[in-house]
Amino acid sequence: MKFSKVCLLAGIAAVTSITTGCVNYNNSDMGVVAKPTVVENYKPILDIKNQEVTSTSEINVLFGFITWGEKFGEENYADNGLLNEYSLLSPTGKLKSTAVYKACKSNNADIIMAAQYDIETKDYFVFKKSTCKLKGFPAKIKGIENKK
Repeated sequence: MKFSKVCLLAGIAAVTSITTGCVNYNNSDMGVVAKPTVVENYKPILDIKNQEVTSTSEINVLFGFITWGEKFGEENYADNGLLNEYSLLSPTGKLKSTAVYKACKSNNADIIMAAQYDIETKDYFVFKKSTCKLKGFPAKIKGIENKK
C-alpha cells in the first residue's frame, strides 16, 4: 500500500516535470541595431522618425538545433544577418534578425535606432518556443556627408 502511494507520487511528479516547462525573459539594453562600418571623413545622413515602432517574431526549436517558424530575416535582410554574438546555434540571432527585417519592411526604414528586444522563451526540455518583441525608432538613410 505504501509502495503504491510512493510510485503514484513519483509518477505524478515525473509527468508534471515533463509536461510543464520553464519560461525565461530576456530584455536588452537600448542600442543601435545596425553596426555600420565606420569610414573616416564620412557620416550617414539619417531621417529618424520620432514615432516608436514595434515588431514581433517567433521561432520553434526542437532538440536544440532543428528550427522552424517565420521566414528568418537573415534570408531576406543582408546586414546583421546574425544579431547574436554568442552562438550560431542559438535562435536569438534569428529572432532578432527577423524582428528587425519586419520592422524595417513595414515602416519603409533602412535601420532601427535605439532598439530594445524583449525575448520570451518557453522551455519544455526538448522543445522551445521563443518570441522576440522589438521596439525602436525607424530611420531612413538619406545620403552620406563628407566631414572634411
